[in-house]
Amino acid sequence: MRTMTVQPGGAGAQAPAPDVSVFVLTIPALPGGSAKIAFQEIVGIVSEIEVVQPAATTGAPAPAPGPGGTHTKQEMGPTLPPVVTLKRGLDGDGTLWRWHQLALEGAPSARQDVVIGAYTAADYAAGKPPVTSWNLANAWCAKIAIAGAGAGNGVVVETVDIACEAISLGKP
Repeated sequence: MRTMTVQPGGAGAQAPAPDVSVFVLTIPALPGGSAKIAFQEIVGIVSEIEVVQPAATTGAPAPAPGPGGTHTKQEMGPTLPPVVTLKRGLDGDGTLWRWHQLALEGAPSARQDVVIGAYTAADYAAGKPPVTSWNLANAWCAKIAIAGAGAGNGVVVETVDIACEAISLGKP
């Protein structure tokens, strides 16, 4: 995969995208201590603003028809909570289940400021900093799903959705 970067002065240049294959979730203050959990896949990071139609005003003239008919300007609505979805092979670590249980119980300690770091496999193995990271403010484990075990398929996958109040791009 290649990405386009813009150089000073506006000239575009091709730069190879790093082969990011390890995602590490750092939870600093769970009961029992901090945790670093590695994932093989980041399914998605979703930050969304609802698109709404403006409220009709009484007595206002209808909008003038445009080339394709009547056009109304859409407006920005409320923001939805950002959600990050991560996947990994199931192991014996119950940290995510405990974090999710805290959220189910409504425990204040379920909300954590967490970081997700994206690493190349070589950088992760060498203990180098992530290629990029995301800071999730007041995050909690909103959903856990286990799937994939069946006849002839011994791989069990754990998928987690982490909701938060805000997400920002961190520094590597």
